[in-house]
Amino acid sequence: MRLPRQTGSRMLWIHATCCAQCLTILLAGCAAEPETAVRTPQARCQVPQIDRPAWALDSIDPEADIYAKGKAALAELEQRIRYEERLETAIRACR
Repeated sequence: MRLPRQTGSRMLWIHATCCAQCLTILLAGCAAEPETAVRTPQARCQVPQIDRPAWALDSIDPEADIYAKGKAALAELEQRIRYEERLETAIRACR
């Protein structure tokens, strides 16, 4: 099915309308107010440095038996739990 042929003036009117709409959209984007970033000075949180402990497994002899390594692993687990609690306390102090 063929579309009926449009006359030249009708085509010109369609193109002019389309160009006018595109120009309006582009100018509307330029007319928008640009975003401005406002920086506010933030006070740095002052908490004491939390030193990392010497982990129990770092000091164990590699040739030690499995029981000594297991005890050291359990001790290190407790160390890491306490260390994490101290870190979380420091983070909460800064909020």
